[in-house]
Amino acid sequence: SPKLGPGKGHQGFGVLSVVLANHAIRLLTSLFQDLQVEALHRAWTGDAPPAELNIMAHNTSIQRVQRLTDSVPLINLLFSLLSTAYRKACVLQRQRKGSVSSDASASTD
Repeated sequence: SPKLGPGKGHQGFGVLSVVLANHAIRLLTSLFQDLQVEALHRAWTGDAPPAELNIMAHNTSIQRVQRLTDSVPLINLLFSLLSTAYRKACVLQRQRKGSVSSDASASTD
C-alpha cells in the first residue's frame, strides 16, 4: 500500500472545517430541540410557508426547519462530513499501527 506523505489524508478536513461542522451541528441540535418543544405545545401545521430571511421576523421552528431544508443540501453535507471523518480516522489508525510496528521492530534490534 502506498505511504501517505505529509498533508495527504488531511485534505478537506482542516481545523476550520472541524470548527464549522461542530458549530453547525450544535445549531441544528438547538433548532430541532425548539421544533420538539414547539410540536408538544402547538398543533402541527405542515402547510406553513418557509421562514423569511429576515433577522427580525418571528418564525415558528417548523418554518425555520423548512427554510433550512429548502436552502441547504443537509443530507449531502452530513454524509460528506461523515465520510471525510471516517477516512481521516482510517488514515490515523493506519499511521498508529505503522508506528507501533516500527517501535516493536526498533526494540528488537
